[in-house]
Amino acid sequence: MKKILFILIITIASLNAKPCITDIYFGNGVWNTRTQGNEGQRALRNFMLRAYNARLDRQKEGITYDFYHAYNPSHGTLLDLVETFWQLKESGQITEQGFRVKVRKRVAENLSKARYYRS
Repeated sequence: MKKILFILIITIASLNAKPCITDIYFGNGVWNTRTQGNEGQRALRNFMLRAYNARLDRQKEGITYDFYHAYNPSHGTLLDLVETFWQLKESGQITEQGFRVKVRKRVAENLSKARYYRS
């Protein structure tokens, strides 16, 4: 009797449970406007709905999956480059030394450009 009651409670609870929703995010690159990022998110959505191997059911959008745009704002060329190289270093794609070399090089390039534009 306890087993039947337990199964009945689990069955009723599962009927009222909300479905799992998969969130699909598009993160734009550096130096993109919010509009360009939204266009990229729409392009990803269209690809996932039409060309992707496991095509998504359009009628289930908002029920089993949603598309979002994770906007990556620009903080200026130099800071965006430093952020990019930092992310590469953190993910193990470049070493600490490689990070320092690339950042020093970019800073030096920007300083020389700034001197050029001032004169």
